[in-house]
Amino acid sequence: MAFFFLSFVMTYIAAMMNVIKASDETHKIELDLFTYIIPFVSFIIDASVKRAYQIQARSLIMCGKIFVIFFYLSFYVIALQRTSESTIYWIATINFFVFPLLMLAYWILLLKKKFS
Repeated sequence: MAFFFLSFVMTYIAAMMNVIKASDETHKIELDLFTYIIPFVSFIIDASVKRAYQIQARSLIMCGKIFVIFFYLSFYVIALQRTSESTIYWIATINFFVFPLLMLAYWILLLKKKFS
């Protein structure tokens, strides 16, 4: 869980740096392992939370989560080496802000058994 929060913080730092350095024409989105790993860490935490609390999530919810992770990773990889002049740069930056919050909300709702 601590690694997720470290990834969460590092992803927000990367997002803020993208916003701050947007006017710099040489700044590009670079591969940051914390930002890239966060979806995989979310699967590990998800599995451990489900196992520890004996929680089952609906298949539709799991498909939705997989779609969100696919969306996040797709735009992240496409945005690598893009500058702020590209729309993909801004979509990836917004994803850096939104994705960790979505995963946190998912776990809270999962623990409250809203998805079973």
